[in-house]
Amino acid sequence: MVDHYFDHWHCRHLFADGGFAGRFVDWAGEVMRTTVEIVRKNPGQRDFEALPKRWVVERTFAWITAHRRLARDYERKPSISETFIRLAMIRTMARRIPRQLAASAPTSPSTTKSNQTKI
Repeated sequence: MVDHYFDHWHCRHLFADGGFAGRFVDWAGEVMRTTVEIVRKNPGQRDFEALPKRWVVERTFAWITAHRRLARDYERKPSISETFIRLAMIRTMARRIPRQLAASAPTSPSTTKSNQTKI
């Protein structure tokens, strides 16, 4: 986390699992000047329920590991892994752009055979 802080100083609010509660939150606030929000499940919860913010992280990890090279940790240098993660996310976003444009595009008149004969 320390390396991440010095490389990306604009990251000031982190979300963490309940396992990080305690001294880590205090340390991050004092040393790193970073707010760490612990995402906890609701008291009395018995069934599965997607936790706020945590499902975003889990979904993103699923997208990343869908790329074959990122399913395992093959790289020796963290900078190479970071580059492949960036490329994977760029590819994921680029594949979604046409779908979003198609969903938001206004409907046009159909080009049926009867319409083509009138032209």
